[in-house]
Amino acid sequence: MTWQNVPYAFEKTTGELTLVIEKLPPIEISSSFPFETLITALAGVIAAGITGWVAYRAIKENFALATLQAHLNTNKELAQQIRFAGAEHVTDVIMLASTFEQWHLVGNKNMDILAKGVFPEEIQVPIKAAEISKNKLLLLIRPDEEGCKLITLTADLQKALKVCFTKGYFTPEEKKSFIDAQNAFIFGCHEYINQSLS
Repeated sequence: MTWQNVPYAFEKTTGELTLVIEKLPPIEISSSFPFETLITALAGVIAAGITGWVAYRAIKENFALATLQAHLNTNKELAQQIRFAGAEHVTDVIMLASTFEQWHLVGNKNMDILAKGVFPEEIQVPIKAAEISKNKLLLLIRPDEEGCKLITLTADLQKALKVCFTKGYFTPEEKKSFIDAQNAFIFGCHEYINQSLS
């Protein structure tokens, strides 16, 4: 029996089989430059490059999205804080005006002590609350163009309140001007939030 023209003896045995190859055929390596291997390697590099580029773009876009979401959440929290601070400030200013009018109607009407900057104890607590709420609001406002508009509206609200301190009460026209200043301030808070934080 032969295998590829190589003779070998074949015996059938019951236990062990022994194969002896006496002559091996010559092995010839005759190939040119391995173009197939090179093309396969280049295709692998291109495929890896495309996959890497897609992964890089995905990571970059995910990072940009995460940054945007964090910015939006921060702006949402800041907008909420400005709403609360603005509402608190308007409420404190209204309470200060009401307390001052009631004090003037019922309490000691000595306006000379007010001219010296001394306020009765009943009015000191609302004054402090109004100042604290104003300062909280001012700390939340950015010092840009939109922020300056809101600060101007805060000053206008204080000017409208000062009329009450000067005389001890509001005339109907002054009361309307005070309410208009409150409304303008509240609208200004909404404008600031929409313009700066949206």
